[in-house]
This record gives sequence, structure tokens and C-alpha cells, in this order.
Amino acid sequence: MKDMYIPWGNIDWLMSKLGKIEQWDFLGNISAEERSLGAWNWLWDNGKIRSNEMWLIKGLEDAPSSYRELNNEECGERIKQYEKKCGWGYYAFDLLSSDTIASNHFLKFVENTDGNVIIDISTMPKRWFFPVIKECVANNHIQNLIITYTIPKTYAKKQGEDPMPWRYLPSFGELPEREDCEKIFIISAGYQPLSLPEWISNYEDPKMYILFPFPAAIIGYSRAWDFIRTIEADCGMIENNRIVYVSGYDLPEIYSTVCKIMSQEEGKEPIFNPYGPKPVSLAFAMLASQLSFPVGYTQPSYYNPYYSMGIETIGKNVPKIMSYLLKINGRNLYTPPPISF
Repeated sequence: MKDMYIPWGNIDWLMSKLGKIEQWDFLGNISAEERSLGAWNWLWDNGKIRSNEMWLIKGLEDAPSSYRELNNEECGERIKQYEKKCGWGYYAFDLLSSDTIASNHFLKFVENTDGNVIIDISTMPKRWFFPVIKECVANNHIQNLIITYTIPKTYAKKQGEDPMPWRYLPSFGELPEREDCEKIFIISAGYQPLSLPEWISNYEDPKMYILFPFPAAIIGYSRAWDFIRTIEADCGMIENNRIVYVSGYDLPEIYSTVCKIMSQEEGKEPIFNPYGPKPVSLAFAMLASQLSFPVGYTQPSYYNPYYSMGIETIGKNVPKIMSYLLKINGRNLYTPPPISF
């Protein structure tokens, strides 16, 4: 990516810089978390929504009854808030549905927009928002594109349980012609590595880069280090120069940092592992879509209904909603460096 300024920031600031676009078509995801309606509420209250579509991604039916009941209760409350305010419905899908369902439904949504699109990924599961970002990268109907991410006040200690085996995300598998390439693992440090260490331990002397979100709150800093120690317990020590400190919110910096790692390791295929902040996952999704790189993840069988709590605020009670401009007037603002194998 060329060294140029790409605007990003809180939603009120970014919207003020795009005043010529009065209204947007919005896609979001309702969940048990309060922040699932954070961006939608702000945009609706400020008259910025032309049309909107909400998804509800349902967890596995065999989740423990306590989780299922709480999720249903909290989701029901969010749905009431949403429907009372706008009177529109939502689409429900199963968590493990095919990636083509996400892509096809998203394309139908895009067809009905005027080309100015906002997608909120705050609570959209990775196996759903990665295929959506892939469609965004290639879609010529979308002229102006913003991705939003609402920051919660706190996170639960345990966010998901009973992880499935590590797998490539749907539509982000390895290309047959690159199977013999040497691999590097680019991992965003989060709170729970789930079954990631078990999978990496199958490789002999794996080469890993850890993107460590910094600065961070003390608890986040501590849990990110716990994440790294868990990987090291199964896979060996990670060299200090491969623990890369990067902002958890500054998308241009994150994207540029990952590009630099790939350039340093030219000829090796990166496998992205998104376990940390959603903006890091967004950078992975864009690069994987642009360069056809694989992405792997250990999907929890079910999520804690209190995965996060509340919505962080700044200034005079303005919700903290990070907003990223990806396209302007049909032009992609994020472009990867040339890669050769």
C-alpha cells in the first residue's frame, strides 16, 4: 500500500467528512450484545440511513441450555429495540451455513442499494463477514464503502467454548498451486487461542508472526500475553522480532504492517489467523480477498451471550464506533504490494 492518508476515526468525525453523501444503505448483525445496534442506532438517529438490512446469525442448537436461553432473551431484547424504532424485520441464518448463503444474500442486498454502503462487523461472526468483505472488494456497484466497529465497555473472560478443530474459513482455503510453498503464520493475538496451538504444533518449526494489539488496557495486555504463552507451550518460543506491536484500531497501520511482513517473507505464503481485534481481522479479510491467501480459524461451538457488555463512549457521551472508509467514488483505498512465489 502506498504511503497515503486514508481517513478513519469515530463515526461522527468520518460522517462529517463525507457530508456530500446524505444517506447510506446499512447492513448489520443483531446479536445478544448491546453493541450490535450501536452503529445502527447512531446512524438512524442522525438521519443517515436510506435503507437497512439486519441479519441474525443463530448459534448451534445443541449449545448448553443456559447459554441458549440467555442468548434468546438478550437477542429478543435487541430485536424489540430495533423493530420498535424502525418497524423493519431481519433475516435469520445458521452460524455454519454455507459461505455462498452469505455471499448470495449480500449480493441481493447490494443490488438494492444506491452504491453508498455501510457494513457493521461489530458482532458479525468471521465465517460470515469474511465472505462479505470478499464480495465488497470485487463489487463494482459499491461506490462508497464504510466498515464500522463498535467498542464495548468490557469483554467476558470466556467468550466462546467447545472450539471445533482448526479449519480454513469457507472460500478462504489454500490454492492447489501453492500447496508446496513454504508457509508463514500471521496471527492476531486475542483472548482465547482455542484449538490454534494444537493445529500449529502439527508443523515442524513453524514460522509465526504475532500481531500484538498495543496500546491496550492492562487486562487486554495481560490476556494477549497469555494467548502467546499458550501457543508457545505447544509450539516453542516465538522470537521477539516476530511479535509485532500494532494498533488494534488503526486499520491503515495494520494493513501496512501486514504488507511489510509479507514483503520481508517474499516467496512464502501467509496463512492468516484472526483471533484478535476485529479491525485486524478486517485487514486480514481484505488482503486474503485481494491476493487469494488462506485464512484459518477455530470456530467456537457457541458464544457467551455476554461476550461483551455495554458500549464505550468518548467526549459528550458519543458512542465509540470506529469507522473505516474502504472505497471512495468506486476506488479501493487499500491496495496490496505485488507478491510473487
